[in-house]
Amino acid sequence: MLSERVDEWKRNLRLEGELEGLAKALLLLLQKKFGPSLPEWVNTRIKEADEKSLEKWVDQILFASSLEDVFA
Repeated sequence: MLSERVDEWKRNLRLEGELEGLAKALLLLLQKKFGPSLPEWVNTRIKEADEKSLEKWVDQILFASSLEDVFA
C-alpha cells in the first residue's frame, strides 16, 4: 500500500521534472530565435501547457517565422 503510493509519487515527480525541462528548453529556443524579451503571454502559455502541446511547439519552432506561428 505505502510502497505503491511512494512509487506513484516518484512517477509523478519524474513527469513533472520532464515537463519542466521541456518547458525550459522551449523558452531557451524561443529566446534564441525571437530575442530575449518574450511577451508575457508566451510564458503563460508554456506554464499552462501539457506535454503534448510543449512537444508540438518545440517541433514548430524550427519552421516558425513568428511567435504566433509557434503556438498556432
